Amino acid sequence: MTGKGAKYRKIDVSDRVAAIGRQQSKGLIGLHHFTGADLGGKFVGVSKKTWVSAYLSLPETDAIVRTFAGMVQEYQTSTFQLQDEGDMPEKYRPIERFVCHVYSKHTNIGFIPDLRWELFRKKNLEGEKLPPT
Repeated sequence: MTGKGAKYRKIDVSDRVAAIGRQQSKGLIGLHHFTGADLGGKFVGVSKKTWVSAYLSLPETDAIVRTFAGMVQEYQTSTFQLQDEGDMPEKYRPIERFVCHVYSKHTNIGFIPDLRWELFRKKNLEGEKLPPT
């Protein structure tokens, strides 16, 4: 059940899984955990809708989908931990590629440090006031 008042309704979870696909449905929890709350998420300038749209546009066989689905299992068993920046485990590299794609759709950037530089350079070229680093 979802909604409130006159908009209270029942959503059939089986229908949603069939529409989205089983593997991508498994990864939605990992995606939600990674991107943060519905309002005020962890990433500046990228809404939850943008993250979900980018995720659902991926083929079900993409490594990013498998990685988010795998995060759910690790999260449930309390073993999910990320290392310090720059020491990311290889199995989470697809998520790094995903972040780069969402922030810079028209490039082939695949590493966060390269993305930071690209975003910094772009803002500087456009004459925008640069945020504190």
